[in-house]
Amino acid sequence: MKQIVPILFFLFCWNLSDAQQSQQFSLFSFNPASFNPGATGMNPNVELIALYRAQWAGLRGAPRYGQVNLQMGAEPLGGGIGGFFQEERLGSFVIQTANLSYSYALDLNRYSRLRIGVSGAYQSRSLDGNLIRTPGGNYEGEIDHNDQSLLPGEVNASAFVFNAGLWYESSIWNIGVSVRNLADQTFDLGAADLSPGRAYYAFVGAKFDVGRNMVFEPSLLFKSILIQNQLDLNLKFTFNDNIILGGAFRGYDANSIDAASVFAGLVISEKIKIVYAYDIGLSQLNDVQNGSHEIVLAFDFGKPLWKGKLPPIIYNQRIKR
Repeated sequence: MKQIVPILFFLFCWNLSDAQQSQQFSLFSFNPASFNPGATGMNPNVELIALYRAQWAGLRGAPRYGQVNLQMGAEPLGGGIGGFFQEERLGSFVIQTANLSYSYALDLNRYSRLRIGVSGAYQSRSLDGNLIRTPGGNYEGEIDHNDQSLLPGEVNASAFVFNAGLWYESSIWNIGVSVRNLADQTFDLGAADLSPGRAYYAFVGAKFDVGRNMVFEPSLLFKSILIQNQLDLNLKFTFNDNIILGGAFRGYDANSIDAASVFAGLVISEKIKIVYAYDIGLSQLNDVQNGSHEIVLAFDFGKPLWKGKLPPIIYNQRIKR
């Protein structure tokens, strides 16, 4: 049965238990600055990335995500700057995040660099209690959930959230670790306090040339909120610098196997790239949903906003004869 009324309450409770605080993205390797501020501004050019994900299609109240991310190198500031706006809808729950980030780049040698990133976000969370249905509630006329922690009507809470991350990059490897909600911020939703907790990320990616016309880029993303873990494996192949094909798998153990994904993309020009992914559900929700859809559109403006500082003045003294 695809029209499940309790899904709204299920998604709300899932959010309170932190299980959905680390969003699931199949195309995470195309937008690393969204989960690690250390990856901010790796591309020296101005780059705009737009992402949309519809999770568990056909399931009433299923999660929906939208994000617009603007990144750029900032050589005069020693690294990169960026920001994104994201909206998440999970049943009766809505989360809006406006994030600003900065990374400082430290050259280790000619071939590698370490980035230290920080970000701050203003996050708003709202719950529409009129959409929730509980097994013991009364919904004949005036809404009564028969639960003191759930109120009818809409409640809102907002707070500042801080994140930090490290990112190592070389000609082959990209390795990053990050912490989200570093200060463990709590949101007061009236009768209930929402404590998202800290989320920890670890990323490992590599890039290998295979022959003259193919590049192989495997990557792995580990996410943890300490009481629950999740692992994403992504295998990406790029042919002739313009055709992208790949697959992904999400699952940490027998209880967290979620989906297998296939994706394809096209580099339309030096400035425009588009990638689409479809998730095939492997969890127990597979009987009541039709998979997940995700799309990423990246636009490279082709030039940096800042070209760096002028070189130091070199005084040329006249030679006396």
